[in-house]
Amino acid sequence: MSRLKAKFMPKYYQLNLFKRLQNLRQKGMTIKEYTEEFYKLSIRVRHAEDDVEKVAIYINGLRYDIQDDISLLSSKTIEDAYQATLKAEEKILRKQNQRNRGKISARGRGTTRSRFHHPHGEARGSSSRPPQRGEFSGGRFAPRGRGRGREIQCYTCGEWGHGSWDCPHNKVTN
Repeated sequence: MSRLKAKFMPKYYQLNLFKRLQNLRQKGMTIKEYTEEFYKLSIRVRHAEDDVEKVAIYINGLRYDIQDDISLLSSKTIEDAYQATLKAEEKILRKQNQRNRGKISARGRGTTRSRFHHPHGEARGSSSRPPQRGEFSGGRFAPRGRGRGREIQCYTCGEWGHGSWDCPHNKVTN
């Protein structure tokens, strides 16, 4: 068998396999796909490395967010590292899903009126609808920036459309 390899395999083949193993990165792969690729390359390399070296190479190829999650654990085998990375990946995906769920539910549902709805059903100012972003409202410009997009309520008089610092009831006439 070794004579066959010597005759038909390029001399740099084993070196290239080892480089591929050293430079293997997870990038867009799942943990399962990355681990399968790692095992394929390490079997083909047939280099008798210590388990510690293999674990170091395995962890080094993972995405940085997963490396951070498992950095406090001391994995002695690839299987230990694999189990830890599965948990870390699950945790990261759960966080991303929670973040995305909030964005999806806020967009595309309901009307703009429901976002500006006064809790007691009272009308605000002279207009029956709240100002759209970028429109003028009673001399005030509706904000375009981030945030909840709700109109403000005055703490002094309780009316909508101005803040207590800008309340017409507080102004003293000379």
